[in-house]
Amino acid sequence: AQYLTGFPYPEITVRHLLAHTSGLPNTDELFGPLLQKDSLRQYTNKDIIPALKSFGKSLHFKAGDKFEYSITNYSILALLIERKSGFSFRNYMEQFIFRPAKMLNSEILNADFDYDQRYARKYDRPIHYVDTLRPIELVKQLKRFTFNWVGFQGPGNMASTVHDMLAFDQALYNGKLIGERSMEQMFTPNRLNDGSIPYRRSGIDQAAYGLGWFIFKDTSGGKVVWHSGGIPGMNTFMLRNLDKKQFIFVTDNAENPPIAPELYIILSGKKFTRPRSLARLYVHALVSRGADYAAAILGQHQTDSRFSLNEGELNFLGIELMRNGQLPLALDVFRTNTMLFPRSFNVFDSYAEALMKAGKKEEAIMMYRRSLEINPANESGKKALQILLGSN
Repeated sequence: AQYLTGFPYPEITVRHLLAHTSGLPNTDELFGPLLQKDSLRQYTNKDIIPALKSFGKSLHFKAGDKFEYSITNYSILALLIERKSGFSFRNYMEQFIFRPAKMLNSEILNADFDYDQRYARKYDRPIHYVDTLRPIELVKQLKRFTFNWVGFQGPGNMASTVHDMLAFDQALYNGKLIGERSMEQMFTPNRLNDGSIPYRRSGIDQAAYGLGWFIFKDTSGGKVVWHSGGIPGMNTFMLRNLDKKQFIFVTDNAENPPIAPELYIILSGKKFTRPRSLARLYVHALVSRGADYAAAILGQHQTDSRFSLNEGELNFLGIELMRNGQLPLALDVFRTNTMLFPRSFNVFDSYAEALMKAGKKEEAIMMYRRSLEINPANESGKKALQILLGSN
C-alpha cells in the first residue's frame, strides 16, 4: 500500500504476495462476475486494484495465517516492479532477465498479442475417453483464457522455449540474476503467523512453499525445488535438484500430465513405472465395441499391475458420457463402478442420478438409498430422494 495508490489491504506485505499467504481472491473470483457483464473486455494488471476496491469482500483469511495459491499476488508484484523500476513489466523482464540470461526467444505477452507460426498451438481434450484434441481458441467457454485475461502479467502469459529455460536455470544459479542471500530466501519454506510450515501432498512428496518456489520435504536425494503451471491447452513443470545440479523442464500443449517428478525419480536411480489407466481403457472399449467387449477388457486387466483403476476417474468418465448424450453407456459405467467399489457412496449417487435421467425412478430410489446408507451426510442425495419419493 506504500507504493500502489488505492491498494485496499494495507496489512499485506511483499512477502505475503511472494509466499501466497495474502488471502487475496484468485482471478476467477475477482473477475468472473465482471465478465458476465461484459464478455468482450480484455483485462490487464491495471484493472486489478480497481477490481479489489470494488470487490466488497474481506480477505479469505488474515494475511500470513494460511497458504492459498492465488495468481492475483503475482500480478500485483508485477505492478510493484513497474512502480519501483519505472519500466513496464515487459521491458523490465527483457532488460534484467531475458538479456542477461541470453534467453533469446522469450517474451512477456501483451493483451493485443497475436500468435503466429512460431508459437505452439494449444489443445484440450473435450472428451477424455477418446483420443481427440481441439484448439482451445475454438472453445467458447475458454474464451477468458484465450482473450479476456491474456493481459495479466506476472503470474504467466510468457512465451519461451526449453532451451531458453535451461539458459534461465544456468543464469540463476551462476549468480547473474540475483544474489546468494536472495536465492536462499527463495528456497526456504515460508512460515505462517503461528510459526508453522504448511506442508501439503504434491505428487511424489509433501511440499512447502518458499518465495516463488515449491520445496519438497524429502531431502534424502538432495534438496529439490520446483514449480508447475498451466492453463487450458498448456502445462509446464520446472524442477531443480540444488545439491546434484540436476534440472528438468517439461512443457506440453495438449494437457497431458507433466512428467517432471517422474523424471526426477529416474534421475535419482530409482525404478519408476506409470500404470496405464484401466478406467480410460474400459470406457474407450465400451464406446468403440460395446459392453461385452469392455467387460472382457476389464476382467483381463483388473489384476494386472501395469494398470491402475481409479473410482473417481471412472465416475468422471461416466459423467462425461452422460453430459455428451450417451446415457445408456453412462449407465453401464456407473453400474460397473458400483460393483467395483461397493463401499463408495459417491458411485451409487452418480448411478442414481443417471437412472433418474433415464426415467427409472424405482431403481434411482434404490441407489440413492444405498448411497445414504453408506454416507448419511450426503445432503444432495437426500434432496434428490425426497423429490423422487414426492413424485411417486
